[in-house]
Amino acid sequence: AIKNYYKVEYLDDKTTQVWRPLAWSLLLSKEFAQSKEYYDKILNESPRSEDYLNVGHLLFAQNNIKEAIEYYKKALGGDKSKIDELVNLLEKDKKHMRNIGIDTSLLPFIVDAISYSFD
Repeated sequence: AIKNYYKVEYLDDKTTQVWRPLAWSLLLSKEFAQSKEYYDKILNESPRSEDYLNVGHLLFAQNNIKEAIEYYKKALGGDKSKIDELVNLLEKDKKHMRNIGIDTSLLPFIVDAISYSFD
């Protein structure tokens, strides 16, 4: 899939639509540096909450927990009342998170840290 996404980007270098699936595919392939490059482009262009969530996963996989927490907070739009949504998203992504080397047993601590950071 990654090869095809690169091809689409090469053929039409003005399109940004391929960046999200390419960044996600690179993340799942543990090509963290390349994934970060595409997520940086996305965050500079037109970020969505899912982009912040995925960058949080990327940073978590690289053991940059403090910064991951900040991106997870951004995924909430800075709204503590959405913490349950984040928990659901993290639960949904657990399999992918494990596959990229994240110790998902730490997720309750991450959620607590995010909750307490709003206080």
